[in-house]
Amino acid sequence: MNRTTVVFLALAILLAHALAIHQTPSGDFAPPYERAHVAFELGRGIVQGIPPTAGTETSWLNAYPSPTWVLFASLLERLYLFPTIWSQVFGILCALGTVVVLSEFSPKRLAGLIAPVLLASTGAAAAAGPSGTEAPLAMLLLTLAFLSFERGWRTPLLVSLVALGLTRPEGFACAIVFLLLERFDRPTGLETDGDPRPRRRMTAALLLSIAILLGSGVLRGLITGERLSPFARDLLEFDADQARLGLAWLAGFLRGTPGAVLLLLPILLVLARRAGGTGRRALAVFCGWAGLTVLAGGDELPMWNAIAPGLPLAFLSVQAEFRRWLDRRPHQAPLAWGLLLTTILLSLLASKLPGDFGPVPMERFLEEWMRPTGTLAEAYPRPLGRAGLLEETRGVERLRRVGIFLRDKVSEDARIGSFWPGAIGYLSRCRVFDLLGRRAPVPPATQTNAWSGRHRIDLVHSLEEPVDYLVLTLGTPGVTFSEVLSRWLRAYDTIGDTEERRGEMREALSRYEIVSVPVPASEEDPAVSAEDPFLLLRSRELELDPSLELRLEGGGFTVLVQHRGQRQVVDLAVHAIADDGTRWSLRPTGEWTREEEVSARTDLFLYDSGSREVRLLHAEFPPDLDHGAVTADLHSVGVPQSLTLARAGQGARLVFSR
Repeated sequence: MNRTTVVFLALAILLAHALAIHQTPSGDFAPPYERAHVAFELGRGIVQGIPPTAGTETSWLNAYPSPTWVLFASLLERLYLFPTIWSQVFGILCALGTVVVLSEFSPKRLAGLIAPVLLASTGAAAAAGPSGTEAPLAMLLLTLAFLSFERGWRTPLLVSLVALGLTRPEGFACAIVFLLLERFDRPTGLETDGDPRPRRRMTAALLLSIAILLGSGVLRGLITGERLSPFARDLLEFDADQARLGLAWLAGFLRGTPGAVLLLLPILLVLARRAGGTGRRALAVFCGWAGLTVLAGGDELPMWNAIAPGLPLAFLSVQAEFRRWLDRRPHQAPLAWGLLLTTILLSLLASKLPGDFGPVPMERFLEEWMRPTGTLAEAYPRPLGRAGLLEETRGVERLRRVGIFLRDKVSEDARIGSFWPGAIGYLSRCRVFDLLGRRAPVPPATQTNAWSGRHRIDLVHSLEEPVDYLVLTLGTPGVTFSEVLSRWLRAYDTIGDTEERRGEMREALSRYEIVSVPVPASEEDPAVSAEDPFLLLRSRELELDPSLELRLEGGGFTVLVQHRGQRQVVDLAVHAIADDGTRWSLRPTGEWTREEEVSARTDLFLYDSGSREVRLLHAEFPPDLDHGAVTADLHSVGVPQSLTLARAGQGARLVFSR
């Protein structure tokens, strides 16, 4: 097999890998990550002159970690191209371009394609391409910068480092690492397969790139009023808890990425002072990038998106040492190639959803392999690997449908609060308030939080922000409301999960009501509602509650409703109460039972009926009850009737005697 064939094979593997794992549960190509939608919305705001955050004048430079990506999104918006689609196309092209650049490090050796094939088979690199984030662009720029550094190409090094620094905040630190390598471990130019001419010194180009990035930082400070980006500020204000979380995140990466095991070879050789120059320097740059990720506390995006830009250099260090191994001990070539082939197969297996592999029972093994533990599970509870990516795509699909519902059913000036401001803000075009303070400061804080790591805020104070709707879950919780409150407090609050804090949370949420809304089943046909409604919290001040009425009619009673709000899905609970407190509940069949959590009608679809009353049911009184009271209440689908927040409007009560 010649070298060109292997390059095309690596490109095909990466493209097929990316398309195979970036799918929705129904098998369609998935939309970009939730965070990428933040950049899309900010880019649209630049084009249309819309302020980037709800109720603030925070610059877009602080609202997203990559100025380049926001500007790229604004360019797509200006050209009337869909950012959600073209960002993924561009990202896949960047990932493929990275494979081509990697192949140039050893253009005359088949062993020089170890790094491209390892990269193509690794889930983190394959997932980064269609993620819609800036990660694949950063991956290409960092690889190109390292190639330029090794070959002594001054202008490409300068351009790629400046572009990298504007694309990812870690880029500035990478320029400093390159400068240190130039000073203490400068390439000679004799390690390439091409013309072994002495390499030119790169100090001037590196210093100029650092100066340009510093100048851009000063300009950014003059525009935003903050001298440091949220990412840089977090690094300088060292937080031991964030660093421990970052180490747990890195351990999860090493555990879920079989190719990372091969890094032991260059690491051991560096410690033994027997590593080659290219491999040693590539490992140093990768460790610099990984170290910054650890100090920042890792990242909540799936498939280790934060470390993906450094992966090409990690595998380049592996390739360099494997080449030297094959050159020095050619009789061990079967062992080396067998080890690489096994790693590639395991890497592809890591991108598989938990399930049996044909007749081989693999599901339990894959679930245990990709289950986070300890600190990592507490901060980033989603599974590792492909299962976590599928959970992200499910969440984005739901949030995009919620955004479409809000776009079509609420006023444009509605204010929305959420832990996930991206897809909702981009699709709804409403003003979205990020409850975690990443797009704008959450009072009393005056600075935005970084998107990396896990930041704690005064969640009770954040919920006091005057918003019309809150999106605090990704669907029907499936757990009690107390458990949901505890989960929020453990994950986000500065004080944590205490009984007193839960009471304060309930008080902060008392002016809201839970509503089940019929979001679209798909983006292609918004008129068709999904089978399962979505839970929102709506401010009671909007006065959009349905109004119930009970009337005596034909020896029984009738329940009527009048609704002037948005469409919502409710259950109707009807109870009969005797004078001694005995309670009966009405079943859908018309029978009365002593069970409490029973609904007389389920999944009722309420729409704006204007001044007209809609009849919901007619029923007879309990046969054993001569006098007492009948009550009717509407409550949201999927939550207990006893929860006050779940009640839709005021109930109705009818006293009867016969």
